[in-house]
Amino acid sequence: MTIERKPPSGPRRTAQEAWEAIALPTPAHPHVAVEVSRESALELAAAVQRVLAAVPEGVE
Repeated sequence: MTIERKPPSGPRRTAQEAWEAIALPTPAHPHVAVEVSRESALELAAAVQRVLAAVPEGVE
């Protein structure tokens, strides 16, 4: 059994053009930089550590 390759339809694109043609997902809410105090950042870090500590061993 032989597999025949069809020639590409349409004009050939450069790698750059092909890359730009890929539709990338856009976030519903763009990232916004927010300044937080050191205390707030430490509270958040502590909360994350508590959550991670509660995850059973072996769960990824």
